[in-house]
Amino acid sequence: NKIGISFQTPANPKDFWVNKTDSGLIVNCVNGIKPLHLQENTYSEKVAYLSFDASISFELNLKNDLDEVGFFMSGSEYAYICVVRRNGMNYLEEREGSFDGEEKTISSIPYVGSSVTFNIEARNKNIYELCYRLGFDKNVSKKERKAMAGRWVGSRIGFYARGNNGGYAKATSFNVVEKHVI
Repeated sequence: NKIGISFQTPANPKDFWVNKTDSGLIVNCVNGIKPLHLQENTYSEKVAYLSFDASISFELNLKNDLDEVGFFMSGSEYAYICVVRRNGMNYLEEREGSFDGEEKTISSIPYVGSSVTFNIEARNKNIYELCYRLGFDKNVSKKERKAMAGRWVGSRIGFYARGNNGGYAKATSFNVVEKHVI
């Protein structure tokens, strides 16, 4: 339940990407905007369960346009849910992409909250859904997805922040729970 050495980045980590505090992990919006599979400052890990629920909660402090924080399931094809700042407002978005194609936005809605919890619910046969929690209301993507293996490793879950140097999000909790499917 703690972010530790099992989380990996696709590049050599830089000190300014994250700051550990007693109340959470500060994830800084840095390194500009690239397709997620090319973004160096992502943190991901493999999950040892076939069926699981994973969640991460963030307190948001997105300051600049294009500051963004999100949670993803990644392989050669990937999907993620994020909060992005655009035109002085925050938006909750669901996106998908692949190593060989472009990213596309599936949904985008205005978002006024100061915190968010993202969930990934995975079930046998590599099927998963993206979810988010705003207060006590849980919203689930209506699209089931199939986790795909990566080029060098299998599917991974992870989180990131990216942007134009200024904003950040504080990860206050991270949990992965094995689910037994009958």
